[in-house]
Amino acid sequence: MRDRIELEEIFEADPKARAEFDAVCDQLQNEAIAAQEAEMSTPEMAPEPVLADGVDLGRLFDRMRAPRDWNGKEWADAVYGPKKP
Repeated sequence: MRDRIELEEIFEADPKARAEFDAVCDQLQNEAIAAQEAEMSTPEMAPEPVLADGVDLGRLFDRMRAPRDWNGKEWADAVYGPKKP
């Protein structure tokens, strides 16, 4: 005598139960696929950077694109200092 009953043996005598089981499995699988597709279609966005007061990104990027032989204070004054007219 076997201790394990296989799934196919349960449905052998009842095709209606097998059809109902297959329908439930298909529904669960379709829901799981839909949830995965929804998750993948929503791109994860990086949070907006928080800048210190007075930082001008335009000036910062300009300084990075055209590096010069400035010492740290000159560079900091150019980037973080007050805008010149």
